[in-house]
Amino acid sequence: MEESVFDLVLCRRESADATAAIWVFWDCAHQDGVATEVAGISYRDDDSAEFKQKILDMVERRSVMIVGITFSYDLLRQLKRHAMKIVVLDHQKNPPISHKAFSFYHSDPERTPSQMAWDYLYPGRARPWFLEVAAARYLRKATEEDRAYYRGITLLGQWELPFLTLLQNSTNKALRRTMLEEGRRALEPYHYMARYHTKDATIHIGEDIYHIRIMACDHPFIRPDVGDLITEESKDFALIYSYNLQQDNWYYTLHQPDGGTLKLTLLAQKLGGEGYTAEFYSPTSPHALVE
Repeated sequence: MEESVFDLVLCRRESADATAAIWVFWDCAHQDGVATEVAGISYRDDDSAEFKQKILDMVERRSVMIVGITFSYDLLRQLKRHAMKIVVLDHQKNPPISHKAFSFYHSDPERTPSQMAWDYLYPGRARPWFLEVAAARYLRKATEEDRAYYRGITLLGQWELPFLTLLQNSTNKALRRTMLEEGRRALEPYHYMARYHTKDATIHIGEDIYHIRIMACDHPFIRPDVGDLITEESKDFALIYSYNLQQDNWYYTLHQPDGGTLKLTLLAQKLGGEGYTAEFYSPTSPHALVE
């Protein structure tokens, strides 16, 4: 096993696979009886000078693991100076050439952050089944069974770190079967809704017109699956929406079939999103947004 003692682990926090990557180091630290700080970084945090200074302060004289985050060359150079030790495991498909100059920088687009984390600490050992489920979802290679497991873990355990340890240590096949059954049951009502409660529409984004399917879904963990359900017949992409009562606005997510070529994050940005993910908030109702 590689040296596993890191004072600080920095990882994305927007996906189940990112949580699984955090769990790999968190669980290892608990087994070793050491204290490891785990910090989730959002895509929205990366650009400000305040954020960069915060990161530099966090890594000062510490042993640091960075998983699934592509920092700039300049920031990596500063991190190397401030940290006692640093290792970067990046999933980026085309990392900047400058990054390859760092011996501590490792990139592999074929593996997700959680897979890279596990393989770093436990080379040659089989990965936990739930980690592979999260990875398949992240890479958009999930089978129907993978998706059902994913929903089941989300609904019953929220991908909480202690819950993942429970799944790892449990030899009870009934627990895993429960994940599968609950995940399948959760999607059943949406098959009906996808058939009878979707609307074909057009939407203007800049100078372009897109033919879409639109549907409501309030459940945050089911939205990706609902998007997959209705994109099968969508000409361009699917738009899933829900109303946020507390913020008094609408939340939209864009979805396209596997292999789709549209840059949904850019489309979402043109509709008011931040450009990091294919989502946006808007005071405009679905009926006014599309035709």
